[in-house]
Amino acid sequence: MAPSSEDSPYLNMTLSWSFTGDVEVPYICSVGGKTFRVCIDSDYPVYADYRYSLLVEQERVAAFNKWPRCWKRPLQSWLLPLLRMRIAAGHIWRWLRRE
Repeated sequence: MAPSSEDSPYLNMTLSWSFTGDVEVPYICSVGGKTFRVCIDSDYPVYADYRYSLLVEQERVAAFNKWPRCWKRPLQSWLLPLLRMRIAAGHIWRWLRRE
């Protein structure tokens, strides 16, 4: 079994992830020419102790349940336009209420 989050230095690295479009391996990034992937363990919580696995190249180097704070997930493609509209609406509202 791969080390948990307390034991793996990979889970303390600052990483910026991209979506893959794959349900089982939803995130990917490249570091130093190596491919990092996050896999969702489909057997969790019944047969697996951890929700996620981290693969470097094809080797499982870590298993964890809580997403590391230093890792940056991409915003959902539908979420970013909504956030932009909300920000724009807030600016327009403040402009209309100006004295």
